[in-house]
Amino acid sequence: MLLALGVTIVVAAGVWLAWLGLRRPPHGFARPFPAYGTIAWLALALCEVLLALRVPSVTSFFTALAWTFYIAGVDALVYRKRGDSMLHHPAAFTAMALLSIPSWLIFEAYNLWLRNWVYVGVPPGFWDFAMGACWAFATITPGILETADLILAGTAEHWRCAPWRLRAPKAVAIGGAICLILPLLLPRAA
Repeated sequence: MLLALGVTIVVAAGVWLAWLGLRRPPHGFARPFPAYGTIAWLALALCEVLLALRVPSVTSFFTALAWTFYIAGVDALVYRKRGDSMLHHPAAFTAMALLSIPSWLIFEAYNLWLRNWVYVGVPPGFWDFAMGACWAFATITPGILETADLILAGTAEHWRCAPWRLRAPKAVAIGGAICLILPLLLPRAA
């Protein structure tokens, strides 16, 4: 029951994101969908099939593969809507991906204390594991921000104000610091 609900939510979110990226803007024109987007979505579908078939290299690196193809696919949708996207700025995109690694290592450090998750099916060798982890961590922040760009590009055409503007940046920074420290104050998992 819960699996069916989860799959339904994921499919619904995917359909909504595709609709945002593929519908024509009310005023203006949409660019053609870039070929790299089609390749990315087909590669993601192939990865899903290979995961179901339990192909070892895909099962070991699925998170990194899935996020990589998702980023390219969503980037193509953003480019179609706006005429610009993250992957069209390779230096900035590379910097964001590299900064994503240490930011996600913070969660790994917390897990040493909280022990909330374990990894299953990871490569047995340290260097293979490290490469896969770095690749996966490098894709997560760009994937989240590409999704935000798509939502913004698909919904902001009627907005009259600048979206995502912080009204109280100091309060947000203080709240973020509290959320960063709070998990370390909780009792350690047994």
